[in-house]
Amino acid sequence: MYIKEPDWRWNSGLKNRSATREVIIHHSDSAPETTAESIDAWHKANGWAGIGYHFVIQKDGLIVRGRPEQSVGAHSLDHNSASIGICLTGDFTISTPAPAQINSLETLVKYAVSKYGLGIKDVKRHRDVNATSCPGASFPWAEFKAGLEESGMQDWEKKLGAEALDALVVKGLVENPGQWKETLGEVTPQWLFWTMIKRLTEKKG
Repeated sequence: MYIKEPDWRWNSGLKNRSATREVIIHHSDSAPETTAESIDAWHKANGWAGIGYHFVIQKDGLIVRGRPEQSVGAHSLDHNSASIGICLTGDFTISTPAPAQINSLETLVKYAVSKYGLGIKDVKRHRDVNATSCPGASFPWAEFKAGLEESGMQDWEKKLGAEALDALVVKGLVENPGQWKETLGEVTPQWLFWTMIKRLTEKKG
């Protein structure tokens, strides 16, 4: 995955995130030809340190790094401290993203999800976390999420679940693991989670 690395100049210092729990998708709400440099200028005009997104995907599919990946972004109110912000250039209230943008977005989201141990439920639109229409009604969200599922984005979750299940069997905390094999990629029911915690506190060694 190629990422263009501009030499940004920040108007003030940036803070590092202590956690990464979400990947939030935006559109620039502007012409498709908009560049990351233009967005940086807009955000500085708002009095910000500089570009608020961690990544910008331009019309031709080029991925441009914005804020350093470990930094707190400026893209989603009350969610900046624990999220990665990705912006596609264009106004998706009146048009759809270019195929090259969608391809790059899928690659970038898979990278972020794998790196930070997230699931498909953690990939969100700006409108899912704030009162906005971003990234626009013409963004093919359902198709994009379905594509992520079909490409096996949740495989790491199932692998992690299988490893955890094996460890529980070795500890004697699960006697019939077969019943859980088919649901390793699903959300753990709260009753099962707390049952396992209770047993772990009771088990010695």
